[in-house]
Amino acid sequence: MTAADSSDNTDSTAIQDPCAWVEQQLAAASPEQLANHNDRVALLKQVLKTGEEVIKRIHLEGAPGMEVCKLRSCMIDLILRRVFDDAMVDIDPQSKTNLTLVATGGYGRGMLNPFSDIDILFLHSDKIKQLDAPSQDAVESVLYLLWDIGLKVGHATRSVKGCVQIGLEDFQTLSCFIESRLIAGDPALFDLFTEKVRNQCINGREDAYLANRFEDLDTRHERSFGTLYVQEPNLKSGVGALRDIHNIIWINYVKHQTLDLNELVNKGLLTAESLDILNEGHDFLLRVRNDLHYEEGRSRDVLTLFLQGVVATHFNYPQRSILRRCEAFMRDYYHQTRSIREITSQVMEGFQIESERKKHTGIISFLARRKEERESFDGFFSEGERLFAEHDDIFREDPARLIRMFQHTQLRHLRLSPNLKDLIAASLDLIDRPFRYNKAHRETFLAILSRRGDVSRTLRQMHRVGFLGKYIPEFGALDCMVQHEFFHRYTADEHTLRCIDMLDSLSEPQNEEQKRFAEIFNRLEDPAVLYLSMLLHDTGRAENARHHEDASALLSSKVCNRLQIKSGRRRLLIFLVDHHLTLWKTATTKNLEDPNTIADFAKVIRSSEYLRYLYLLTYADSNGTSSESWNSWKATLMAQLFKYTINYFENTKAFEERLAIIDPKLREQVLRKLSPGYAEEVDAHIENMPTRYLQSRKVSTIAEHIRVFRKFFEKLHRSDGSALNPAFTWQHREDQGSSKVIVCSWNRENLLARIAACLSALNLNILAADIYTRKDGLALDLFRVCTTNLGPVTNERTLKEFEKLMNQVFSADQIDMAKFIALGEQRQLKRKQDLPQFPQRVLISNKVDPNTTFVEIQALDRLALLTDIFTVFGEMKCEVAHARINTTRGAAIDTFYITEPNGDKITNETKLRDVQNRLEEKLDIPHEV
Repeated sequence: MTAADSSDNTDSTAIQDPCAWVEQQLAAASPEQLANHNDRVALLKQVLKTGEEVIKRIHLEGAPGMEVCKLRSCMIDLILRRVFDDAMVDIDPQSKTNLTLVATGGYGRGMLNPFSDIDILFLHSDKIKQLDAPSQDAVESVLYLLWDIGLKVGHATRSVKGCVQIGLEDFQTLSCFIESRLIAGDPALFDLFTEKVRNQCINGREDAYLANRFEDLDTRHERSFGTLYVQEPNLKSGVGALRDIHNIIWINYVKHQTLDLNELVNKGLLTAESLDILNEGHDFLLRVRNDLHYEEGRSRDVLTLFLQGVVATHFNYPQRSILRRCEAFMRDYYHQTRSIREITSQVMEGFQIESERKKHTGIISFLARRKEERESFDGFFSEGERLFAEHDDIFREDPARLIRMFQHTQLRHLRLSPNLKDLIAASLDLIDRPFRYNKAHRETFLAILSRRGDVSRTLRQMHRVGFLGKYIPEFGALDCMVQHEFFHRYTADEHTLRCIDMLDSLSEPQNEEQKRFAEIFNRLEDPAVLYLSMLLHDTGRAENARHHEDASALLSSKVCNRLQIKSGRRRLLIFLVDHHLTLWKTATTKNLEDPNTIADFAKVIRSSEYLRYLYLLTYADSNGTSSESWNSWKATLMAQLFKYTINYFENTKAFEERLAIIDPKLREQVLRKLSPGYAEEVDAHIENMPTRYLQSRKVSTIAEHIRVFRKFFEKLHRSDGSALNPAFTWQHREDQGSSKVIVCSWNRENLLARIAACLSALNLNILAADIYTRKDGLALDLFRVCTTNLGPVTNERTLKEFEKLMNQVFSADQIDMAKFIALGEQRQLKRKQDLPQFPQRVLISNKVDPNTTFVEIQALDRLALLTDIFTVFGEMKCEVAHARINTTRGAAIDTFYITEPNGDKITNETKLRDVQNRLEEKLDIPHEV
């Protein structure tokens, strides 16, 4: 029986040491036994397969990440060594080629995740310019065999001189060389390679390499939005991820000639405790990455929402629901990566300080040292834009320094030195109840919040060293808290700090939109209240309350008691926290052209002063949620609501009078916008349109609608078969990033569904819809739409295609919606992505609006979603009075205001239940029992 035959029958569960077993299998097979290429491939494939199965079993049993990676690296070493040695049998031992196999990159590190690339270097002597034929054949033999057994191999063939040359040209390749290992071949040649790389590529270039690593770190972190608290982090290149650890390993070698991080402890750049924490985080990341690779069957670094649940389950998190398991797992992930970020940042800064001090030694740098001013104050001293402690007992001597220190960094624009961060971490126990209630401390904290435009940097420093969560424990409860709301890209604490970033940015506005907000921001009498309300606005999320804003308001009241915030300041702060979603919800779900909407909103807001604070908070909150949560359309809605409400407060009586009656001069005003021949049409329009329309629409807008109705009446007299087709016109608004399509037609079955089908077929996004039915059976439908690039629909070809589709869809009594969906799918970009964990639901309520039934649909966005929804409304004999569509990152949160055909609110419970069931069927949402 051959080795291949025996391995076929091997029980992988009986193997405890995969490396020993692989070595035994390979040793049992001589080159003579496996002279045939196919036999060799079969043996190696089977050995590799069995070895991989054993390593995967060890992982599933809960082995540490490093152990699994080392086992796989060891197994690949054995296979490559055997393959290389067999290939070299036919090469003359006296050959000057001296071919040597070297592991580089992650494989050189001896840490291979299950599907990571295997990077190898075929190294040869400088004595030859290119490989001779036998050596070239050997290289090809090795590579073909490795590929045939299914390994993903990255390779290069270079002389020592060639390696030095590319190491001088490319720091990334140099980093791969730093962790290279000899696999097989000539040890002397490998030693020469490492010596030459060290002497010619590294010595004398340490500072340039350090600068390159800082640049790499900044570039990578920018891709993750500068934070580790993203919703779907990258395990390799994200903030606090594996590459941050690799960076300090490489720099340690460049600076101290060793890959052993214990040298950082010896040099005082790292404590032994911090090194243990770093190794623990490293192992955690590798274990998570191993699980991703095994789950996906390929190399995978992005921890998507879907995979978070998979990993949490595999790691046996005990929580019952998948949501809670994800929450617990991701909290561990953020804690680990935060520790990695803090420790690696501290080490990187230590390297930088080390380099700066070397530059400033000797007589030549005497003047340079003089320029670097040192200022001593309050037990601290500043040097090189960093704050240092005069001695290790400064906080034990005076605990108040813990908060004054941050005021010093704010006023002097300093950052905390690495040693000071260690002192803070060792002193957090001083922040107890008396510390939080201390008058001087709260005055210092509120003074920090009062420095308009320079608050975020200080709060972030507080948060990074753990002070902020200890001093304001209500905020501390948000630490690394995962937010399951789909629109949130960040954890709760990072979202809050990004909101404060947005407030600070208004002190130096970068565009016209920011300038408008900056004007309001700079006039605020009490910026500290705005900043504090921003800090507290989401604290209720940690309470797991149904409405987190209510819980946040209660927690804010506790903070006000502790900080002694009273009277008007207290009322304003609690109002802002309690209503931080009110402006956004009103603007994005209600009809802002309806004066009743403005009046109801104004009564909640109370005053123009409260409105200005809330407007700024809403702007910051939306922009701090994700990059997609604020766009020109939403900005327009917010601005419109703000302007209308300010007008209400300035002249409430006039506004309320407008609600009570229709302007008696409306007919005359509309006619002025039209020619005299429109008199009868104006009369009919005013007589038949709903009161809410006549109260809310501008005179010029009403005139435009009447012109479109005339186009429809003119079509009625045609004999080309299009008499019953709607008439429509487009209006484009570049400043709002959208277009409005005005459609006039007889009210007919599935009218809205047909229009939505045409828009979907062209892959256009519907942002909002206002639906009006006249008493004479005519319908006026106003759709606000945009392209997939969030711009107006100005392409002439698209506009002509829409007209063609409208003619088709309204010329037939029955239409095939699948046909139109297929048209849209052809226009959509084909891209594979994980389905998000996004709770879908249908909510129907008669309490939201006094005149209509409110329907909110939260669903995964897809082509023809609105077509399906409007179809249900049509079949259930429901009239849509108004709709607001909100789509972001693949999720749709749409609101509809519906009525009976006669315009009354739907009160029949059976009908409401049937509408809900039909909608849930269309959206594939299970019915609640």
